[in-house]
Amino acid sequence: MMNNRIYIYSCATVEGKNEPDYKDYIPDPLARRRMSRIIKMGLTSAMIALKDSGLKSIDGIITGTGWGCLADTERFLNSIYENDERLLNPSAFIQSTPNTIGAQIALSLGTNCYNVSYVHGGISFESALTDAMLMLKERKDMNLLVGGFDEMSSTKEHILGRMGVWRVTTPGEGAHFFILGNSFSDKALAEIESVTTFNENGALNSDIDLMNILERIEISLDSSCRVLYGLTNRLSFPEQLKDYLIDYKKLCGEYPTASAFALWYGSHLFKKMGNVEKIIIVSRHLRERISVIAIKNISS
Repeated sequence: MMNNRIYIYSCATVEGKNEPDYKDYIPDPLARRRMSRIIKMGLTSAMIALKDSGLKSIDGIITGTGWGCLADTERFLNSIYENDERLLNPSAFIQSTPNTIGAQIALSLGTNCYNVSYVHGGISFESALTDAMLMLKERKDMNLLVGGFDEMSSTKEHILGRMGVWRVTTPGEGAHFFILGNSFSDKALAEIESVTTFNENGALNSDIDLMNILERIEISLDSSCRVLYGLTNRLSFPEQLKDYLIDYKKLCGEYPTASAFALWYGSHLFKKMGNVEKIIIVSRHLRERISVIAIKNISS
């Protein structure tokens, strides 16, 4: 019999503007020196989430990223050009693949469990989350480590700036990991109700109707709900909902897996705002697909 309830046991975030001392989480100086910045961010946030959950092992590692390990990718491409495609150091290429962080986590834990990485642009984290939810609904007593990560390089920031992106938003980066399971725990932070993605055509200067989006996935709003939205488009909504909306990208900036930050932020909002029963996360990276994640307060 399938379990239809998915719980967030713990979560952790490492943002580019607020990085910890990695010596506390990656004690081996040789390993730490070989890792790029985003790998250290991802591995550290995953280790913190696992420690906070109290679990000794996990049954799967699922990651999502829109850009992968961007700095290593650029480093490898630059070496191809500078060395005329000869005598290339493979380290940057090996560490540039999108599944690098998932592999590093598995190596650190000494596990060979299910390990998948999704690179689906602006819905990469949602794809990872959907995979995790399907697994948890099919099998009992599973615990999965699910995360989203992206880094901003100077080259990427410059290119997006030339495209006019920073006129409507600000650059961001981060790594965010969650321990998910299908068994109720008093320590659980929230319950994930649904994850939905769909196309919404329109230019960046067109309005997006929030109520229409929620009606299409049969979610209704009331005073016990909060909406965390991250859209480069203007958001259209009834005036009476103004106090219930939070623009989370003012906190984390723009990147493909910013919705993972929103899930981390929303999971902690339940404790800060005791009267909130449901949080709905509406996200869109530039002109890509819109995603909606609904989470429920389980403390009441």
